[in-house]
Amino acid sequence: MGSSGNTLTESPHHLWGPGGVHIEIVELSQLRTLLPLQDIPGKTAKMRLYEVCTAYCWNRPSFHCCKEEGPGHSRLFTYKVIVEAKDAQIILECYSEPKSKKKAAEEHAAEGALWYLRHIGY
Repeated sequence: MGSSGNTLTESPHHLWGPGGVHIEIVELSQLRTLLPLQDIPGKTAKMRLYEVCTAYCWNRPSFHCCKEEGPGHSRLFTYKVIVEAKDAQIILECYSEPKSKKKAAEEHAAEGALWYLRHIGY
């Protein structure tokens, strides 16, 4: 899909990634392949996502807590990551499942973004 040069336009489009990660594509246009995403032992999904964004000269991914729920002693956090790939005209938002730790929620959202970028040819 990504390396074929096909132009896709879907706005907005919702997908579900691995482990229930919610992925929303706000805008999707011409795609190209520069660097394959690979799982690298010892690196977190968040670290790999930062590296991919740097490699493609994209803006840094931004992580936001979009929902906190539950009592104070048992909070659940839902995070989203936004990846803006201006050269490919993509704005990708991925949402985590509710997690008891903020870092785990960020990591889950990053995993969803990496999963989606892999499947469109990055």
